[in-house]
Amino acid sequence: MSIELLLMIACFVVAAACFAANQKYRASVDDTLAAGEKSPLLVPERIFSYDAAYIDLFKSKAGTVRTASGRKALAVYVRPILLWLDVGFAISLSLAAALFWKRLPQFAANLPYIEPIAWFCLFMSVAYGVTDVAEDLWLARLLDKTSVTGEWEGTIACTLTRLKMGTIMLSLVCVLAFAIFSTAFAGHRSGG
Repeated sequence: MSIELLLMIACFVVAAACFAANQKYRASVDDTLAAGEKSPLLVPERIFSYDAAYIDLFKSKAGTVRTASGRKALAVYVRPILLWLDVGFAISLSLAAALFWKRLPQFAANLPYIEPIAWFCLFMSVAYGVTDVAEDLWLARLLDKTSVTGEWEGTIACTLTRLKMGTIMLSLVCVLAFAIFSTAFAGHRSGG
């Protein structure tokens, strides 16, 4: 087995481990925000369109309610969800997908257009990793600060979320892995 193939497998394993580890924290935040609410707030990264006002509303609500572990939902969402489990997931998944797309033309050389498709998907895999990490870091910065979120800050956050969603879909392998992990680790959403 080549080093590249071993690295790809290792990255998929790390991505799965980060995803699985994050499930109990995400469930804890989701459950806390949903308690007693007809329409609970969603974390910003799960919404296609939000603004500075939504970020401040989320920060206000999540900063006052406590999860079952006793920590405020906002603190759990920022650390460890955004920093560092989601960052680890994004980096490892995008690297694994990029390595997959880099190797695929060697094994499927007879398929028409495989090389340009593989290069496009490789680029989208890397773009997904970059935008997801940027989104995590930007949201963590906004949620950690005590001042009101500026309109431009909210626009940047929402744009990063939209770019993340678009690039994960266009990377093909990343969206497939995300769907598989979501199904495989659905039962890991307890605790917190």
